[in-house]
Amino acid sequence: TVNSTVDEIGDAMVTAIESTFLGVHPVNLGDGQVHLGTNETHVLDISLAPSLTQSGVAGGVKDSGFFTIDDGTKLVTFEFEDGDIGDGLLTADLANGDVQIDFTTEDTHEVLATKISTAINSAGLNLNTQALTDGLLHVGGSLNHQVVTIDSELTQQGTPGVRPEFGIKVPTVAGAVSGILDAEKFVIQFGATNPVTFELNNTDVDPDITLGNTRIDFTDATNPFEIAYFDRGPVDADQLVTAGYWSAYWYKGRIYATEIARGLDVLALEPSEYLTAEEIAAASAASYPGDVFNPQTQTEVTWSEDQIRSAENSRLGG
Repeated sequence: TVNSTVDEIGDAMVTAIESTFLGVHPVNLGDGQVHLGTNETHVLDISLAPSLTQSGVAGGVKDSGFFTIDDGTKLVTFEFEDGDIGDGLLTADLANGDVQIDFTTEDTHEVLATKISTAINSAGLNLNTQALTDGLLHVGGSLNHQVVTIDSELTQQGTPGVRPEFGIKVPTVAGAVSGILDAEKFVIQFGATNPVTFELNNTDVDPDITLGNTRIDFTDATNPFEIAYFDRGPVDADQLVTAGYWSAYWYKGRIYATEIARGLDVLALEPSEYLTAEEIAAASAASYPGDVFNPQTQTEVTWSEDQIRSAENSRLGG
C-alpha cells in the first residue's frame, strides 16, 4: 500500500529534481501534477515508470519568442524575456511602444497566461483579455484586430471579432494596406453560372488587366517611388556656401521650392508614363476652404466629381 498523499509524492519529486542541477524549475501544482519548468533542450522519458503520465511538451514559451497584435491603428510586438538568461530584447522596441513579458521556466502555463493577459491589456490596443483555466487566454477584439503568433510557442485558436460567415479580408498593418499585389486574382461563382474572375490592378504599375477579367483598381501609397528630380547644384564648385532648398510645398498643381541663397523656384509636372494630363489638370483644380492654403496645417483638399472621374478614366484609357 501507499501511505503518502499525491501532494507528498509531488513535493518529493520537486526536491529530488531540484537536487540534480538539471537547469529546471519544478513546481508542485497539487493533485499529482508536477510542473517541471524545462526549456526545449530537456528530454523526459517515463517509459520505465508506466504509472506516471506525461503532459505537455518540454519548453513552452522561450526567450526571444514574440507575437504581434495589430488593432487597425498600430502594431505592437510582445517579446518574452527569460530572466534566467537575461540577454535583452532582440525584436521588440520598447521606445516604440512594444512590450516585454518577463518570465522564467518556473512559471506555469496559468501564470504565463496571466502575464500575457496583463501585458496585452496594458498596451492600449482596445482589448480586455482574460486568463481562463488551464493556460487558456481569451483575447477578444474586433474585426480590426489581427493576432500573429507564428514566432512564439503559443497556440492560437480562432481569430478576433465575430467573423462574417463568408467574406474577404484586405491585408493591413497598423491600418495601412500591406502586401496586396498587382495582377492578383480571385474567382466567385454563383451556382451553375459562369465564374467571374476579379483582378487587382495597381494603377501605379500599369492600367491594363487580363481581357475578360473584372478590374479592381488600387494605388500603392505605401510604396512611393521617384518620378522627377530637380536640384540647382552647388553655388560654388570650390567653396562651401550655405544654400539648397529650405522647403518645398505643392499648391494647385505647382511645386513651390524656397532656395536659401537663390530665391524661389516654381515647378510644374508634365504628362508621362507616371502621370496623365487629366491627373495633372485635376491637381490644378484642387479646392481649398476659403481658397486659402496653409502648408503648415492639415488643410482639407477636395475635387469635384467630374474632376475625379476624368482623372480616373484617364488611367482606364477612357
